[in-house]
Amino acid sequence: MKNCLHAPLFLLAIFAGVLARADPVPQAPLAKEILSTLRKEHPRLLATRKDFDDLKKRVATEPQLKKWTAALFAEAQKTLAAPPLTAKGNDLGVAWATQERVYQLALAYRLSGQKQYAERLWKDLEIAVAFKDWHPAHFLDTAEMSQAFAIAYDWCHDAWTDAQRKTLREALIEKGLKPALEIYRKPEGQRWWAEQATNWNQVCNSGAALGALAIADEAPEIAAETLRESLLSVPIGMKQYEPDGAGKEGPGYWSNGVRHNVLHIAALETALGSDFGLLKRGGLATTGFYALYATNNAGLVFSYGDSSHGAVATPELYWLSRKFNQPALAWYQSRLARGHPLDILFYDERAEKFDAKTLPLERSFRGAEVATFRSDWSDRKGLFVGFKGGDNSAAHTHLDLGTFMLDADGVRWAIDLGAENYNVAGYWDRKRQRWTYYRCRAEGHNTLVINRDGNPDQDPTATAPIIRFASKKQSAFAIADLTPAYAKSATKVWRGVAMLDRSQVLVQDEVIADRPTEVFWFMHTVAGISLSDDRKTAILTQDGRRMQARILAPADAMFSVMEARALQGSPNPIIQTPNFGVKKLAIRAGDTKSLRLGVLYTPLRENEKQPAAPAIKPLAEW
Repeated sequence: MKNCLHAPLFLLAIFAGVLARADPVPQAPLAKEILSTLRKEHPRLLATRKDFDDLKKRVATEPQLKKWTAALFAEAQKTLAAPPLTAKGNDLGVAWATQERVYQLALAYRLSGQKQYAERLWKDLEIAVAFKDWHPAHFLDTAEMSQAFAIAYDWCHDAWTDAQRKTLREALIEKGLKPALEIYRKPEGQRWWAEQATNWNQVCNSGAALGALAIADEAPEIAAETLRESLLSVPIGMKQYEPDGAGKEGPGYWSNGVRHNVLHIAALETALGSDFGLLKRGGLATTGFYALYATNNAGLVFSYGDSSHGAVATPELYWLSRKFNQPALAWYQSRLARGHPLDILFYDERAEKFDAKTLPLERSFRGAEVATFRSDWSDRKGLFVGFKGGDNSAAHTHLDLGTFMLDADGVRWAIDLGAENYNVAGYWDRKRQRWTYYRCRAEGHNTLVINRDGNPDQDPTATAPIIRFASKKQSAFAIADLTPAYAKSATKVWRGVAMLDRSQVLVQDEVIADRPTEVFWFMHTVAGISLSDDRKTAILTQDGRRMQARILAPADAMFSVMEARALQGSPNPIIQTPNFGVKKLAIRAGDTKSLRLGVLYTPLRENEKQPAAPAIKPLAEW
């Protein structure tokens, strides 16, 4: 979408200074200054009337848009005959369902001009209007419903009667903007999501900002204050992505945060003509590549912490592709997109012509401290590995510094167990109880456990930087310094992960301690495991595929197979998710003060010669 408005220089100067300062309560510009460039006509959120007119023309000529739009109208026709959304509960699920209905029917109205879609949408909106509130105690619900009402009010503005507009506007103000202002107006240190560096910050600020922009000409004072506060707050949420755009909370939560962040900025641009400097924050210019590199060719994600394994597809990648001239993001999104209304709105046709062979095969992201490697960009069964250092203190994290995931031949061999049930006792108690659950502990991940004693098995406040990263035509590697995670037990802990000849993966650890130390090495898998007689080689089998894991060093190390559950002496709450069907390949080194441990993974294929094993050398010499 092209911007038709440009904020005056004095306004940009004001916000450049405001956003650059850490002071959470700077001298604020006047309401008339914030809204001085407000586009008066609707629609003005994410797209203007001209943008929608242009989209109609594109739909007629671009095959992908034509296909998606046909599907949109087919689903919208079904919705016309469907009953209104349930009113059994006012929660996040209801907010999401309302939002999806809004985007579907409101876009169908804008593209067709047929009021039947707006009239049907009204039946769903009436239900949410009747709620006592939009559940501000769990403010995500309020934010998502605010976004839904903002888009409905704006995109269908000329279809609503004066009475309907008044009803929607009052609901937005009373149930959306006023609860947001209650948070914004609290003293520093008490402003909840408004001062958190998490995806909640981005979701909540976006919902409040879109709501304010939708009704800004009718309620300028409350809109201006809301917009000012959202602009002051959202850089805090974006900070977690600095400097390279990756998500410390994992790909799933990254997707949620970036989606709302982009909608926030896109709406500011179409309604006010300015991004107020937000495009230069939080590594936004490169953040889309995090999704691209965290996903293997089959759509599986390198997940960690509470994040899920599902594909990270978000239509806002099309918007980022256009904004930063990065057609690789459009190409990636088109591989996974299902034609959401925002896919249609933001679609970048360059997706169809982009050649992925021009992309590097690996990338390292500072901040989140993650790196991924692959054998190529086209083979869905190719070799892929994800590796992280990371920050244990970030939201939604587990004690998983050093963990890795490994895919080959269309199979995920080294897995992540994912989140524990969010409702178990003390799951959000990051001082102690969270770290009693197996899935949150280091022993529940593909990393090391050193001198277990029943306490958290990594320092919950530790960060582990990737200290070296290199990429060549046939090989690549990353090395993370895990020492801070194990400082109470060891003076040096490094882990390196290398892709060799695009056909093998080496995981190598170096541990130095000043006293005899016990080290456990773990890899979780759902594959069948068969050990050689000397227990130095393991053959993993899954879906008719095979993977060899081979210990290259030290000479006395041996594999064992363990259940995916707490070690003896570790915390073991009665109520936690059982890991049925999961085993872990394990190595134990006892009473060691110096350990160099190397495990080589090689996919085994019929009639294919196995590559030679590399010589083990110190990580400092990689």
